[in-house]
Amino acid sequence: MSPRQRIILSALIVFSMLICLFAAALQAGYEHPIQTSDSKGNQLGFCNSLTWELTGILLRSATLKTVVQSLGFYGCLYLFAHALAFFFIATNSPRLAERRTASWFWIQFLVFPLSWLGLLALPDLIGSFFKGQIDGETISEFPFWWMFQVTWFAVSLAAGTLIWRTAKKIQIELTQFEIKTDSAN
Repeated sequence: MSPRQRIILSALIVFSMLICLFAAALQAGYEHPIQTSDSKGNQLGFCNSLTWELTGILLRSATLKTVVQSLGFYGCLYLFAHALAFFFIATNSPRLAERRTASWFWIQFLVFPLSWLGLLALPDLIGSFFKGQIDGETISEFPFWWMFQVTWFAVSLAAGTLIWRTAKKIQIELTQFEIKTDSAN
């Protein structure tokens, strides 16, 4: 992979990790808020719309401990997969390792099966976000960060495909080089 491709994939991995942490922090803050209303009197509640100020209150309410609790074992494993992805991208140079790395990215679809739920729910969530209709129910009904696992699916698909194509291209070039070397002898 070229340095540019590594940078792009690294940025996508960081984005996926940050959006997961953002959602987990919102959920953690909702479970333990430092205050329950904003300066305009909007209340934090199950069916009450979430304002930007209430969102800030929730993020300030989240601590590392409560975020980790919101993530649970599955979420921590999910974040570990992101860290491992960085390692694979940083060390991905031998031609055999490239195909293994691509396969590892594609296996994420099986390792994190709850991500499929996000594929169903994320479009509705995005629509609700732009309409200003995200409420306490959206954040607290089930682990909110699950919805954003879809980003990891997209990153894994892109990384796996890019790495596989790069490995295939290198393999073709090496085969052509070996043929030229053999015919020269």
